[in-house]
Amino acid sequence: PNPRQWEMYTQNNSVYHYKLPKSYQYMRNWNKGYLYWARHHGLIRYAEPILIHIYSEVLQKFRLAAQGKSDGRQPPEHLRDRVETYFDPLPFYYEPLESQLVDTELYPLNALTQRPMAMYHSWDSQNAWLRQIHTYNYLFVNPKLGIANGFKDGDWVWVESHLNRVRCMCRFSEAVEPGTVWTWNAIGKAAGAWGLSPKANE
Repeated sequence: PNPRQWEMYTQNNSVYHYKLPKSYQYMRNWNKGYLYWARHHGLIRYAEPILIHIYSEVLQKFRLAAQGKSDGRQPPEHLRDRVETYFDPLPFYYEPLESQLVDTELYPLNALTQRPMAMYHSWDSQNAWLRQIHTYNYLFVNPKLGIANGFKDGDWVWVESHLNRVRCMCRFSEAVEPGTVWTWNAIGKAAGAWGLSPKANE
């Protein structure tokens, strides 16, 4: 640790910006210069190309075990069919297993959460400056969904599932698929949490 860490924060107004050399800025998963620089600074463990595999040998090993075509550990008998089906080494789409247990006519939407980049791993959740920017935990919905259900941009809505429900302020976004809603996680806090004022937006 740097014993002068706080002084460095103060000196730089808690901001640091390093501009990578132009030659390191592109194709960073294969860029030899960038990979060595990133390894030197501890951003990655190995200075080797980062490959994105379309075919997964790891998944195929599980699948072969489920098919009884490999030695070694085997999946439990009652899970063989599931492992064989869903450990396909090539990407494919399937309906989430949970939705097989839910009345999708009563609950027709898919809900997702995402962490704001400013609060990655919630490290910065208690940063007062960021909390003034990210005060509301908006629910992002397609305008078509809002119009079909009688609410407007900025309205408070209930999001309900087979498990429970939560109240959110909605924001319209054309970037959201009409059958999906999403919100940030790590922002909203229960009343009284973290000593927040009763008047806090959260």
